[in-house]
Amino acid sequence: MAQPNCFIVNHYDYHLKHVKVRLKSAGDPGVFGVANRNSLDLVMKGRDTPECLIRYNDNVVQQVNFTGGGSYNSINMPNTSSSFNENNSILYTDSSGKESILVDFNTGDCHTVTDSDGIDGGPAAKIEAKLSVDSLNPYAGKQLLITISPM
Repeated sequence: MAQPNCFIVNHYDYHLKHVKVRLKSAGDPGVFGVANRNSLDLVMKGRDTPECLIRYNDNVVQQVNFTGGGSYNSINMPNTSSSFNENNSILYTDSSGKESILVDFNTGDCHTVTDSDGIDGGPAAKIEAKLSVDSLNPYAGKQLLITISPM
């Protein structure tokens, strides 16, 4: 699968108040909130290689956590470590510890998963991954969008 240029976590009518980005070989930024209908934009690097890496300020992202640093309600990035995710896929981990594949970079498949008990105390959530092309700039390439919304 040709890797997309950009990775965006959007959320619609779902309050994400304790977002933590865990970085590999760098200090993690503090916990922050992402206002409704705003996004957390990350960059995909290595899109022309077999293994995809997600970056934030040029550091490899291991995880985006929505509970301020816990191990649950998290998106675990591909090819990071045995502590997070060694596979060439993006995984979502719910509060019970169940992992679900959002994106498989080997096959190009994108999935939608549900979190029935919600994220960080919120209502039941739908987490949807999809590839899109910027209609205003088709030469910009594909974007990987992960959208979080209430069910």
